[in-house]
Order: sequence, then C-alpha cells, then structure tokens
Amino acid sequence: MLLHRIPAPRRISTLRPLRPPNWTKRKPRPRLFSQKSQLLLISPVRTRPQLPFLYFPTRSRSPPYINPFLREFRNPFTTETRSYIKHEIKRVAKYSLYGWALYGLGCLVYYGIMSEVKERKFPTPEEWNFWTRVQMRSGIAQVAAGSVLTWPSAGERLKYVLERLEDPERDGAGLEPLRREDGGDEGKGVAFDLTSKSEAWRRGYHEALMGAACCAEHLDGFLFDKTLHQVLPPRYVVGPSNPRPKTIPSHFGPAPREENCRPAYLAPDVFYEKILMCKGFTTRQRVEAAMAWADWLDFKGSTKSSQKMAERAVDIALSGLPREGKGLIDKKTGVIRQYPAGQLSHNIFQATTSLAIHHARNQHLSTALPIFLSVLRASRELPPAPPSSLGAQLRTQDTNSDAFLTPIRSLLFAPPYPPAPPTGDEPYTRTQLTLCEEAGVMAHIGEILFASAVAISPSPSAEQTLEIRQAGINFTRDAVDIAESTLRATPLQDQKARKKCAECITVGVDNWGKMVGRMLRQAAEQQDEEGQQEKKDDASPWSLLSWLWGSSRLGGGESKEDEKERWEREEQAFGRRWRSLERMLREEGLNPEAGRDEEGGGILQKSGAFLFG
Repeated sequence: MLLHRIPAPRRISTLRPLRPPNWTKRKPRPRLFSQKSQLLLISPVRTRPQLPFLYFPTRSRSPPYINPFLREFRNPFTTETRSYIKHEIKRVAKYSLYGWALYGLGCLVYYGIMSEVKERKFPTPEEWNFWTRVQMRSGIAQVAAGSVLTWPSAGERLKYVLERLEDPERDGAGLEPLRREDGGDEGKGVAFDLTSKSEAWRRGYHEALMGAACCAEHLDGFLFDKTLHQVLPPRYVVGPSNPRPKTIPSHFGPAPREENCRPAYLAPDVFYEKILMCKGFTTRQRVEAAMAWADWLDFKGSTKSSQKMAERAVDIALSGLPREGKGLIDKKTGVIRQYPAGQLSHNIFQATTSLAIHHARNQHLSTALPIFLSVLRASRELPPAPPSSLGAQLRTQDTNSDAFLTPIRSLLFAPPYPPAPPTGDEPYTRTQLTLCEEAGVMAHIGEILFASAVAISPSPSAEQTLEIRQAGINFTRDAVDIAESTLRATPLQDQKARKKCAECITVGVDNWGKMVGRMLRQAAEQQDEEGQQEKKDDASPWSLLSWLWGSSRLGGGESKEDEKERWEREEQAFGRRWRSLERMLREEGLNPEAGRDEEGGGILQKSGAFLFG
C-alpha cells in the first residue's frame, strides 16, 4: 500500500473557539402559539417556524402573503381584538348612559314647560292635588281643541278629575252629599254642599262638570267595546239594533259585537242636573248650565223639555235679583217689561235671549220676535259704564319698567289663579261687550223679519213683503256695522268682547249674503215670468189696441228690471264689504268661511227653517 495515498490527519486551528459563538446577549425565550407581539416578525432568532395560519395579523402591519379574503374567516377573538371590543363596549355603554340621561332630562324639562304653558292657559286651583291638576289641564285642553279623536280621552280625564274631587279621602274633604226630595237616583249622580269649599275650588269643579257635559254631548250614542277597548260609533256595531252595519276601517280591527259593548259615556243630563242641584254655585254658573241643557234638549228634539229648561234659566236669573225685580219679566210671553235700568242684570239678558232663540229654532217666530225686541230695547236703555270701569284696562297697562320686568317675573313666579268673575246679578251697564251682544240680537231680529215677512201681516201684499224683508236686511247690515266698529274700538286686552264681536260679524255677514242672494234670484225669476207674459200678450189680437192706447206693462217691466239691478248692486257692495272684513276675522283667529257653509249661519239656518232651506 502506497504511503502517499494515505490521508494525513487534518489539524484543527487553535484560533477557533471550542464552544458555539455567543454573539447575542439576549437569550431566546419560547412563546406560546396563542400570543404574539411585534418580535414575532423582527426577532433575529427564530425558535419555531413562522406559520401564518397560526395567528391573526395586527391592524398596523399585515404580512403581504396573507389573502385579504381569508382574513374574514380567521379567528377574530384574539387577545388584541378582545381588549379592543371591551374598550369599545365600555365607551358605547358610557355614551349611551350619557345620552339617555340627557334625553330623560330633556323630556322632563319639556314636560315641565308644557305643563306651565297649559297652567297659564288653563289655570287650575292651587289647593288641588298634583295629579288632579295635571288631568284637569289635559282634559280642558282637549275639549278646547274640539278634535273628534280626543273626545273619549278628554271625557275619561275629566271623569277621573270629578272622581278625585268628590272623593273625601283626596280632594273632596268636607263635602256633604245632598239627598233628593224624590228619594234620590244613583244614575242621576249625587249633589253636594259646596259652601265649605273656596271659590276657586267651586269654580274649578264647575268647569270640570261643564267640560264633562260637553264630552258627553259629543259622545252621545257612541259605544265602548270591552274586548277591543275602543270607542266606536254605533254604525259599525253588529247587532239586532243595527241590521246593516257599515264596514269598519281596517285599523280598528274586527267589527264589534253589540253584546260586548256598553255606552261610552254618561248622559249630559247627569252633569247638568248636578250643577243645578249642588249648593254653592253662583247664579251665573247655574244659568249657564240651564241654557246649555236647553240647547242640548233642542238638539235632541225634546221641544217641551227644552222650553221648560229655558224658562227655568229665566227663573234662576230672576232669583238673583232683589225682591222688587221679581216681576221684571212677563212669565207668559218672556218679554222684559219697562223697569228701571239699574235692576237689569247680565243673567236676565242671557236667559231671555236663550228663550227667544229656543222659540226661533222651533219656528215660533211670532213669540221669539217680541222677546228679541224687548232685549234690544232694554240693552239700549242701559246706563253707560262709569269712567273708572271703562278705563280700568287702559290704566292697568304696564309702564316701560314694568313692561321689561313682567316677562322676567312671569318666568320666575307662577301666576296666581284668576280672580272670581262677576256673579251676573250686578246691575248691567253698557260696555263693549254689551254692544257686541246687541249686534248679535239685531242679527237674529233681521233673520226673523226676513223669514217671517209673510206671517207678520195678516194679508200681506208684494210691497209689504218686500218692505219687511228689506227691514230684515237693514237690521242685519246694521248689526255687522255695529260689530265691526266695536271690534275696532275694543282694546286687545278684552279678548272676550273681541271674540264675541268677531262671531257676530261672521253670522251677520253670512245672513246678509244669503238674504241678498235670495232677493236677487227672486227678482230674476219675476223678470223672466213677466218677459214670458209679454210674449204671450204680443201674440194676442188685443196687442194692437194695447199699443194704440198705451200699455202700462212697459213701466212695470222697467221697475222689475230696475229692482234686479238694485239687488245686483247690493250683491256687489256685499262682496266688497266681505273682502274687507275677511282679513279682520283672520286676525282674530276665526275662519271666515266657517259661517258661510251650508251648516253655518244664524239660528233659523241651523234649525232647518224655511228661510234658507
């Protein structure tokens, strides 16, 4: 074996260390697969393979080799994601809590502001409980709105108020029930002795009773379904009393059954009778209840009962006068007699006017006209109001400093309950409100004169009928003039008188326009009839002799034509006057077209009399 082929042993260099190089000072530490940090990608020493499917990349730095579509399917609940979700949940809960707190405070502030606004518009006695006052304000506000959808809610609110006021354990402490002479009737309600209560309490109780009676009038005939808990008109109820019910709207649900229904509300007579039977109300409050009851009975067609109630209102008004004024009104005719003006009261005027309106609605025009004329005469004989009462509102106007402090004071302090109104038994004087009422009486007189032109005279001719109707138009025109001038002269503070005058203008203008239209149509018809008669006469053989001797038919035809032109000019004048009054009525918050529809107008139009029927 050759020696040169034997490999020589390799010598190890002495310069190379005998242990592995230690060129890093930080020793690698093993990490769990579920944890990661930034060192995962930048660590110089890799103790395990970098497998992308074992971790979810960070938001700040994602490996370019991961498919963006696959990121949506990876595990989102990593350590970083869980901490982020916890942080976001805390933020959402915190800001949601802040938002709901602000929303609740806002609702509370809004409720307080609206309650204060309602309290200023519809004040309630301070001695009532909080919930009684809240329900009273809401109920009276809904009654004032007069919406069809709010009558059931308003009725339930006012009924709840009456229950609390009549409960001895709540607001009715000290009330003493009065027994009826006929033994009492639970369906008619219980009357109370209110003399132990304050005037504000009694006035609020009267307002609640009148509001409940108004709701009862609008809910008359409506039924409450016990299963659906809804108030529905009787035309939708299926039962023996309604063999052909109408289709109920879909949002009401199924059609109600008659066996599941009961009356939606009490009868208006319950509330009106309670006012008349309670002890402690003023004469004015009782007269208002009696007149409203008479109007309701007129609406229901109970003529005799309505007349008795109107006469009862007159008796109540007379009961508030001194002994020497008991014979002020003729009990048989209802006419106001000639008495000293100082003995007349506002209740007398209201009661006698209501009695006359009752007779006019039932077409007893010969009975109603003398009563209206006596009221008009008595109103014009009233003594003028003293200067102190006429200028009271003007002198109580705020000065410059008070005008600045009044709004601030009203925001800081609650306004007091309004003072007690007059009882109606005081001697009546001639004021702005009296002038407005006088204009209304004149409008009624003009309407009656125009409607009863044939019945007034025993054998009326065409000329007499025309004169009477012309007098009715003149009364109506004068009523509009008086109401307009009074409305312009009445100060803004006297809202009651301004509203009364605006209503008189609406009724008077409506009657005036329909009267003029009726006369214009009648003149046109007469002119057409005479034209046809002339054609027939011209075709007769006597037409030549009539032409030779002269005919009076030409003059008669010219008079009818002139009459038609006169009523056309009257209609044009009415149109100009109406346009000038329309803006004034809109400024007063009234709809000028409300009294010009087919259902509006005066007392005879609403009663279906023959004037405009």
